[in-house]
Amino acid sequence: NQYHYYACNGGYKQGRDACDAKALPKDKLEHLVIEQIKSKVLNREWLEELVELVNEELDSTHGILKDRLDTIDAELNDVRLRLSKLYDALETGKLSLDDLASRIKELRIRQDELHKARLQLEVEMDAQGATHIDAETVKSYAEDLKNLLGAADIIESKAFLRSFIKRIEINKNEAEIQYKLTVPPHWSDRQSIGVLPIDTFGGEGGIRTPTPEGT
Repeated sequence: NQYHYYACNGGYKQGRDACDAKALPKDKLEHLVIEQIKSKVLNREWLEELVELVNEELDSTHGILKDRLDTIDAELNDVRLRLSKLYDALETGKLSLDDLASRIKELRIRQDELHKARLQLEVEMDAQGATHIDAETVKSYAEDLKNLLGAADIIESKAFLRSFIKRIEINKNEAEIQYKLTVPPHWSDRQSIGVLPIDTFGGEGGIRTPTPEGT
């Protein structure tokens, strides 16, 4: 007949004068949070919008990298043309090596810098991976995650939930979940759910659940 619940740390250590927040039933609060993740985060409608947002971001990032790559290629082509003209001038004897050495050196240095910049961009684009995420694949993973949350114990679930939840704040009978995830513009990155507090009164089993008003 042991009962577990969450309580304010300040009130637990210093008494109700420090914090009069009521205790919350551990199993119920954890179940509510898991159900909110399953119904609000791992639902098909939300995931479709999230995938659309991510794909738009990927398109934007890929477009920026592609524009930078095109700019580098254009400058590289210009440097090659300039070097080619200088080499032609040397071969035809129009200008001497003393006249052109410093300019050739500058262009060769710039050419090397551009090659390094281009290689770095290619690495970034490779690291970015696919330019689009498949919504159906994501929704399939979401179903697997729902099943995992339903079958896993709370210790395993907590480790998993940390990837979704920034923090949970308790205000009287309400728990506010703050998500880490990017959300569609008309969605909120916070969500409040009602939770029923419990108090210890030393009665049967040491726990009594208050009856909600009107019932």
